[in-house]
Amino acid sequence: MGAGWSRRGAGEEAAGAFAVEPDMKTVAAALPKSAKGGAVNNQNVQATFKFDNCLVDASQEEVYTACAEGVVDGVLEGINGTIFAYGQTGSGKTFTMSGDNSSYVQRGIIPRAAHHIFREIESRVDRAVTVRVSSLATYNEEPYD
Repeated sequence: MGAGWSRRGAGEEAAGAFAVEPDMKTVAAALPKSAKGGAVNNQNVQATFKFDNCLVDASQEEVYTACAEGVVDGVLEGINGTIFAYGQTGSGKTFTMSGDNSSYVQRGIIPRAAHHIFREIESRVDRAVTVRVSSLATYNEEPYD
């Protein structure tokens, strides 16, 4: 493992296969060489993927600021907005979106967005405002709204 490769938690093999580069926009994936390479094995040992931003061990506030605050600001200016969480079971989508209601600091995107919207509405007394919100969740391939 090179510098920056991490090994921690469950799924140690998978966790050690990925590293976020210092630019916080690139993820490097280790590709172990197969034994079938022959005398000369030119198989790639790493693949890199570029993103707008990568969050590592981010707080709920950092996630909201990076991923949702701009969308909510746009909504307040009259632009429709969507915040979409996607991932495998157990990856943290519900926690990211809803948070932990036992701790104010652990609020997720939805309660932070609602607070942000209603705080702004309260400060814009010169405007009439209508708020419409919809939410859709899929659990075990069953949609809930």
